[in-house]
Amino acid sequence: PKYIQAYPSVIIILANYMKDNNIKPFSKLKAILCGSEKLYDWQRQKLEDVFQCRIYSWYGHSEISVLAGECEESTNYHIFSEYGIFELIDNDDLLIRSNDTLGEIVATSLINHIFPLIRYRTQDFALKLDKRCNCGRYYSLMPHVEGRLQDIILTKNKARVTLTALIFAQHFNAFSNVKEMQLIQETIGKLVIRIVKNDSYSENDEKEISNKILKAVNNNLDVSFEYVNSITRTESGKYRFLIQKLSLNEQQHLEG
Repeated sequence: PKYIQAYPSVIIILANYMKDNNIKPFSKLKAILCGSEKLYDWQRQKLEDVFQCRIYSWYGHSEISVLAGECEESTNYHIFSEYGIFELIDNDDLLIRSNDTLGEIVATSLINHIFPLIRYRTQDFALKLDKRCNCGRYYSLMPHVEGRLQDIILTKNKARVTLTALIFAQHFNAFSNVKEMQLIQETIGKLVIRIVKNDSYSENDEKEISNKILKAVNNNLDVSFEYVNSITRTESGKYRFLIQKLSLNEQQHLEG
């Protein structure tokens, strides 16, 4: 293949298999195109290492309201203004006009002539950058999407913590011994970590994961582990890293 389009959580399975079995990358592969899930830095690094090509990520919705993608010069998302109108709102539903301020993405479709959505609340959170890309395309930029409201962990003191702050801003040696991992929150201040482990996994790996997560939230979480043989995907094949069972209304009325 010259290009591969895939969910990040699916292509990473192939990458792990190829690395474990010393399989060489496809000789004609130019790029891997990742979408529909957040592409984390550790996934990008592993994919680039295994496939020896550029990894591109894009952001969009099946509701056809907003679309953004990376270019050849950077990993910032270019917000395609001809596709839809992109806005950010704060906790009081007010429009964010300043840059570098986190807010909820609100989008208005410009190309859906059958059922356009006007100021559609996506429940995704992001920020815009106050600069233009070196590629020369005159699009607004955002560095990444922080995640959905349902991708937020609530600590004992009711603080909102993103998955990036909790997990992906840190390096875990233990992850080399983990096949798959999923977080589950059913109660404020409590987190269950579901793990599919490999043969090298040990108690030290569990301690590292627990200690680093607790450090990220100043010990404001109770962490427990559950070991399983597999992790179920959604009907569309997506991998949900966090199963957040707290209600949206409960989260929206909490102070960050």
